[in-house]
Amino acid sequence: MVTPAGAPYQINGATVRMHHASDAAASFTVAVYTNNAGVPGTLVGTLGTAAGHGLGTMDLYSLTPASPIALSPSTNYWVVASSTSADTCAFGWTEPGSTPSGTFTYVAETQFYGGSWNDRTGDYFALQLDGALVAAGGSIAPVPTLSELGLALLLLMVATVAARRLRR
Repeated sequence: MVTPAGAPYQINGATVRMHHASDAAASFTVAVYTNNAGVPGTLVGTLGTAAGHGLGTMDLYSLTPASPIALSPSTNYWVVASSTSADTCAFGWTEPGSTPSGTFTYVAETQFYGGSWNDRTGDYFALQLDGALVAAGGSIAPVPTLSELGLALLLLMVATVAARRLRR
């Protein structure tokens, strides 16, 4: 995937469509890696781990990272699903899926088998990442709120105005 130009982004969650093909005891983990000349590089963050929903199922799994995963603008990243199973096909992106949409742009799909990464572009489309624009200071912009003292002062002001109107 590639992030848009401009400000940095962060991933707050993901929805993945996975096929639980074999190994009932297996789970899978989805993580984000840097791009290292066309193969996954350094781990950026882990989106989460999930247990399968039963052999033969094709289902949606919602993952939430322990903390938001920061991403640089205009940068290619890898989103990698890996399984705890010795069976290399315990889980896989389901087919057919739908074309990814949203903030992050689909680049290509590859699958690691036979000792190398192989092109699978256009085969699955099973990933949705939920993210947010990061503010200039490097964190999500806070939502302005009133403190308890501010609310008390506002209430006092409204009560004073109401009392004056009642007198008139």
